[in-house]
Amino acid sequence: MGVSRERKRIRLSLHPFIACLPIPAYCLFMGRAMRTLQQIINVLMMVLFLFAAVLQYNDDDVLRWIVIYLIAASCCICAAVGKLTWWVPALVAALCVGWAAVYVTRGLWSVPFSEAFAEWETKTQRVIQVREMFGLVVIAAWMILLATTARSRTQDCA
Repeated sequence: MGVSRERKRIRLSLHPFIACLPIPAYCLFMGRAMRTLQQIINVLMMVLFLFAAVLQYNDDDVLRWIVIYLIAASCCICAAVGKLTWWVPALVAALCVGWAAVYVTRGLWSVPFSEAFAEWETKTQRVIQVREMFGLVVIAAWMILLATTARSRTQDCA
């Protein structure tokens, strides 16, 4: 009796097409839709990281920035095709958090966000370092998300 009430409650709250599906089929449908959405977002983040790597061509320390952005992009594509192990993005996230902490110890966290991104051209070294710090934060946040999803997928399969 409790299952039919739950099924009715789920059916009432969903789109009519999805509501007519039995519960296991609904879960399968939503699982595939969510997986496809994750793949699309991972490809978009890969493109963002590749674009960031290309923008580093005129930087003073070009090699380390291109490497970190390319590693992040490769984690995104590996996640999109389902071949990512959880510890790789976790390691990249730890590296980026540690690297960003160096910028935080220099007091760059106190620079207003609007000042860091007010103009396209960078006039001071401080603005450059704040932008670098925010880039590391974006990489770290996305890698943490990838690591947690890859870890939960690994545990579900076990």
